[in-house]
Amino acid sequence: MAQCASCGTMILFGGERFGDLRFCNKACLGQSVMVNYGEEIPPEIVAQRALQIREGSCPNCNGSGPIDLQFGHTIVSVLVMTQWNTKPLLGCRSCGLTHQLKSFAICLFGGWWGFPWGLIGTPIQLIRNLAAAYRGVPAEPSAELRQLALAELGAELDRKTAEFAAQGVVDAEAMGDDMIP
Repeated sequence: MAQCASCGTMILFGGERFGDLRFCNKACLGQSVMVNYGEEIPPEIVAQRALQIREGSCPNCNGSGPIDLQFGHTIVSVLVMTQWNTKPLLGCRSCGLTHQLKSFAICLFGGWWGFPWGLIGTPIQLIRNLAAAYRGVPAEPSAELRQLALAELGAELDRKTAEFAAQGVVDAEAMGDDMIP
């Protein structure tokens, strides 16, 4: 089984390819491109952006933070077909817990109905959801949140590059420090 180069989801069939890399969908491919574009951004700026996201308000309920990426793991099975999924949610502890409990319920009621993967995968996904709910929000910005911050900064860098190109500035040195968001 292949693994998405961006989010780590297991890919059984299909997906998107970029060179030797494989992604679960076009969104993950696009995010990976923005992360690669953002590799030029110093780690201190990425850490600062991740901290800004973490200390902001929850994008789901507008509650206070800390904010981080939290994951809900699902499995749905029908006879011989089984689909596994890991879905991230950027949010506060309360929203993350709700997301994980909904994912748990989807697994509990929809995961068992396939043979053999439904019977094997359902307990795994249930345990992953319980572990994620128990773990909660980490004390510092997670690696996934830093990756999201890097992707956002890469997208901003891409937009600024396009703006400079539209203004006729083509030399990177001529752009100076205005390039770093």
